[in-house]
Amino acid sequence: MKIGKLKFGLKILLLLLNFEVVAQHSYDADTVLEKRYNYNTLSSYQKLIFDEFVDAEFQAGRSIQENLSGNISTRAKIRLAEALLFRNDSGDVENANAIVQWICKLQNLESGSINFGVWPGGNDTTSFYDQNMREFIGRDLLIIYDKYWQQLTWEPLCQVIAALINAAN
Repeated sequence: MKIGKLKFGLKILLLLLNFEVVAQHSYDADTVLEKRYNYNTLSSYQKLIFDEFVDAEFQAGRSIQENLSGNISTRAKIRLAEALLFRNDSGDVENANAIVQWICKLQNLESGSINFGVWPGGNDTTSFYDQNMREFIGRDLLIIYDKYWQQLTWEPLCQVIAALINAAN
């Protein structure tokens, strides 16, 4: 049941993010038109908005570990990983792999806990487990797995699969 919700949510998110637009031709109900976007096909305005998000979440001159410390949002960081994989610029894939591993390690794996498979809202000690994070972060991990699995190294790829299974339990 939860996987079905995640898959449905994934399709809605993809449509809203405009990364993949699916529309039916009015003349043929069996023909589907699919348009794929990449960073280079974005307009200059879309690139500006995109780059402002990346710059805000990944501060220049700081290492990936420095960018993953302090009071930060797990939801924003998984979106950053997704954005880096989408942009695929120099160093982006390596940083995205590190973020994915970091996110997967934050998942609650305490067996028997009501929060098993859930992520905290942030990485500080005051963050609490939010059941909504199961779907928020789970959807982003599904997108990463579906669209960018080739860019993940072996360990993060295995961690994504395990995290998705845990989130669905």
